[in-house]
Amino acid sequence: MKKLIMLVLPALIFNSCSNKTAEEYQSSAEENLKKNNIALALESYESIIEEYPGSKYAADALYQVATLYQNKMVKDVTEFQSLEKAADSYRMLQEKFPGDERAPVALFMSAYIKANELKNYQQATELYNLFLKKYPKHELASSASQELQIMGMSPDEVLKNKSAAEL
Repeated sequence: MKKLIMLVLPALIFNSCSNKTAEEYQSSAEENLKKNNIALALESYESIIEEYPGSKYAADALYQVATLYQNKMVKDVTEFQSLEKAADSYRMLQEKFPGDERAPVALFMSAYIKANELKNYQQATELYNLFLKKYPKHELASSASQELQIMGMSPDEVLKNKSAAEL
């Protein structure tokens, strides 16, 4: 038993000493972004989300994760996986931090990626409708309505419908 304690105790001490604060993770992420070390920045942001989900840094971490994936800056993931992760991270930001000033844009972006990048029209429709319900007076509300009207159309179809409407 004494040997077991001697083996476990150093591991516990090491683990407790290696935990960073949310602020330390945030600083690390920012430094790694400046150095274009996306993998380490992403790791720090994800640590904030997992270890400090209620911290003042969590909403920003979700936004940064979404942006990194949307811009396809994360290596070793397919384009589809990257866009899925971006849409999911934007949605999570809006769900977990509805009072954050970026929440409406995050919900819109989630819908936009689902519709225009992933061609998942069912989920995109649900998200755009949720956006319009939650933020009917937001500056992106008219864009959300327009996206719902043209969803799934080719650029030629959009132009044809626009021309027909103008007649």
